[in-house]
Amino acid sequence: MQRLGAVHSSAAQALSLVVLVLQLLTQLPGADSALRYRVAEEGPPDVKIGNVAADLGLTAGTGSGDVTFALESGSEFFKIDNVTGELTTGPRRIDREKLPQCQMIFDENECFLDFEVSVIGPLQSWVDLFEGRVVITDINDNTPSFPSPVLQLSVEENRPIGTLYLLPTATDRDFGRNGIDRYELIQDGGAGSSSSSRRTAGGNPITRVDGLGDRRGRTGDNGGGARSTVFELQVADIPDGEKQPQLIVKGTLDREQKDSYELVLRVRDGGNPPRSSQALLRVSITDVNDNSPQFERSTYEAEMA
Repeated sequence: MQRLGAVHSSAAQALSLVVLVLQLLTQLPGADSALRYRVAEEGPPDVKIGNVAADLGLTAGTGSGDVTFALESGSEFFKIDNVTGELTTGPRRIDREKLPQCQMIFDENECFLDFEVSVIGPLQSWVDLFEGRVVITDINDNTPSFPSPVLQLSVEENRPIGTLYLLPTATDRDFGRNGIDRYELIQDGGAGSSSSSRRTAGGNPITRVDGLGDRRGRTGDNGGGARSTVFELQVADIPDGEKQPQLIVKGTLDREQKDSYELVLRVRDGGNPPRSSQALLRVSITDVNDNSPQFERSTYEAEMA
């Protein structure tokens, strides 16, 4: 009778295990179910990303017979608690700008890291593999900068008012709202004018350049100080989404009166708080043949022996 009771007990345990496995299998999502998460770059280790067990509708971490979890790929940046299914960042810092797959990506949702997690049934009765994706969101961790601390520009003294000169653009490894937002021209003497591109409801850049006709871009607002009588800043939106700073001649130039100007060009991003840098803009006025040669006197006298 004891042997028969033991057989019945073993059969009951086996039946219970089969029922448990069947329940888990019916609750388990299909292998094509997507695990989708988001996390900001540059975070410390152990930042909570999400719970795989909860998102798969599984009960985990309540007993020795529960399912367990293991990362099959993605462990370079992530780790998972094999009991609770909690997905967190690993010890390696995630720098969005250094991820090869995120270079030249300007859609925040297109920068991501994939991972695979295996779900192991009670007593290793079954194993299933799931794919996941973590979108890496940008933070304002880079300062926009110019290619050189000193920018050189040559302007002929006979250029008419309204002439435009393209200025070197700054670069920012961040993008979107954390990318370049505006340029500012600080005049000699410290007065400033700023320029940021704005668009109409139809998507076309607003143009406010007196006496220049219809041009792409917008001239700089007076930053509260006296405006330069010689130069003004305009920023144009170009097709690739970048901003192109331009210097406008707005006053008469005369090399014989003044042969150079030193201004400061500043760039700011749109982060909170914003980051900025600046470069010295040295404008040299080049000579043109605008003066006729003249004698010092209208009459000269000479004696010949």
